Amino acid sequence: MKAKTKLILGILILILLLVNAGILLFNHSPEEKREIAHEPSQEEINPLFNEDNQKLMGEEKMTVIQFDREIYDLDTIKAGQIIYQDIEYTNVGEHTFEIVNVKASCGCTVPSYDDKPIAPGEKGKIKIEFNSRDKSGLVLNSVSVFGNVEDRETSVKFQVFVK
Repeated sequence: MKAKTKLILGILILILLLVNAGILLFNHSPEEKREIAHEPSQEEINPLFNEDNQKLMGEEKMTVIQFDREIYDLDTIKAGQIIYQDIEYTNVGEHTFEIVNVKASCGCTVPSYDDKPIAPGEKGKIKIEFNSRDKSGLVLNSVSVFGNVEDRETSVKFQVFVK
């Protein structure tokens, strides 16, 4: 008799747990369900393209920039040395290029840029500072330029041998 009571009690507890689980799963208003499965905003996908920067929300005209070199070779330097390099590009598109941001692939590189618009046919310049501290051998990094170009960004690479 005890075993039968325990079995019935276990079944009742299981039924109560299932009923509670069903109530929790299906007791949401339509608004709550929308919040659970919301589409990410453009700002959540890429914080660079937010409402404060309407230029990158599709209102500008796209253009094309071309770097003077595919890979900048910064030669051989000693470990711990800091070097500087200008990376030049030309606006080969039909519309003015407006740079929004520049990011390096590594914390050892600090890019800086002038945010003045570059008219078609004109050249622009990005300056990089590379710190070879804690580096050795061949180092290959990239610099990404964000603006009104296809895919909103374009990149250029540089390499340096640290001995």
